[in-house]
Amino acid sequence: MLAASDKGRRFGVATTTPKLVASIDARAVELGLGQLYTGTRLTSEDPNKLVADPGRLVEALRQVVSTCIELDKAEAVIIGGGPLGNAATALTPMFSIPVIALIPAAVRRQIEILRLVRK
Repeated sequence: MLAASDKGRRFGVATTTPKLVASIDARAVELGLGQLYTGTRLTSEDPNKLVADPGRLVEALRQVVSTCIELDKAEAVIIGGGPLGNAATALTPMFSIPVIALIPAAVRRQIEILRLVRK
């Protein structure tokens, strides 16, 4: 969320799992980013079936990312869920705004923190 909200960008989350929505909403508020958070959008198909078909997963998430941009006016979209990382990577070149994969973003953040600590 910190990467997505960089420089005051409005951001949303696209995911397959309804059970994650409450924790995602709460995290945005905990980080003080509630005013930038446009909400979480979900794919409409069964998450287990989507994950089993990578092409279908990417297409379903592409539609949800488009909705985040068009309806919610998100300026960055996080693909919510570590197992969706490959789909996030596939989606990145499809959009002119940042599409953020969780694990690489978290690793970059940790590297930044370590560099600051070492100074």
